[in-house]
This record gives sequence, C-alpha cells and structure tokens, in this order.
Amino acid sequence: MKKIALLAAFSLVLLAFNTNSINQGNQIVLGQTQADTTSPSTAENTLKFDKYCNARFGYCIDYPHDVIFPQPESSNGDGRVFKNKQGHVVLTVFGRRNDSPDGGTISLEQQFDDDLHSIAGENGNVVTYQKLGKTFFVISGYIKGKIFYQKTILKEDAFAYAILDYSENEKSTFDKVSERIFKSFK
Repeated sequence: MKKIALLAAFSLVLLAFNTNSINQGNQIVLGQTQADTTSPSTAENTLKFDKYCNARFGYCIDYPHDVIFPQPESSNGDGRVFKNKQGHVVLTVFGRRNDSPDGGTISLEQQFDDDLHSIAGENGNVVTYQKLGKTFFVISGYIKGKIFYQKTILKEDAFAYAILDYSENEKSTFDKVSERIFKSFK
C-alpha cells in the first residue's frame, strides 16, 4: 500500500515538471519542460517582455524586448515608437485627448468610424477585421502592403492607440507576440 502511494506521489511530481508552457515572472517559456529551461535551445523558444507605461495618458503595454526596441518617449510625453532589428518602426503607441475641433467630445463610435473610413479610403488598403467594444475598438488588415493591427481604447477624456505594422516576411515573428502585446494594452 505504501509503495502505491509513493508511486502515485512520484508520478504527480513528474507530471508537474512536464508542462507545455511555464510562466517564470516576465519570461514565458513555450513548449519546454521545466527541466529543459536551461538548455541552449531555450533561447530560441523564450520571449521576454517588458512593460511601457505612459504617465500622461495612463496606458501600459507589454513588448518583447528582444524583438522590438523602444525609442525615446516623444517630447510631449504622449507615447513612443518601437523599432525592429532592421530599424523600421513596427509598434507605435500614443494617446490624445478626444476633443473635437468644435469644442465637443469625440465618442468612441465616432472615432472608430473615422479611423475605419480613413484606412479603407486609401488605395490598396484592405480591412480584414473590425470590432467595436464598449471601451475599445480594433481594426486590422493591410496598409500599403504591410500587415497592421490597431487597438484604440477610451481612457476617460482621451484615446490611447497601439498600432503594430510589419512586412509579410516578419509575420511568423509578430504572430507569436501580437496577442500578448494587445491583451496587455490597457
């Protein structure tokens, strides 16, 4: 009886170490067991994220710091851009007040319609997905031959934007990180 209990406990310990995804602080290890996290191939399967928070507009976003690199915050403090290894801007985050030129307030629905028509109105642009929520909207597709995702969130009297755009040859890289980037954007 003691042998069976000991084998069952040992089996549970082995199962605990054989997970497919392990969260270690800000480091996510995908497809590795805990015992494998020190192997040389781990670096290829590990994405480390940092967080950028904007004090002026009160939003934060996670970004993979080995994939994109933050540039200095804008001079007016509304956001920043992140470049890829080739030096191209791939992620832009910023905030702006939702004041209209006539002194009123721009609603989330109105901004969604404006952005959607602006994007779709350009030759060659294709919107493949759009969603309007209660406090956010998402638009994605192709702009000037590049893949783009835009998420806009309402922050009291302002809008915060996160726009990711990249070339087709970077798709496999950004498909892995875009979900985390946009889920973290708050």
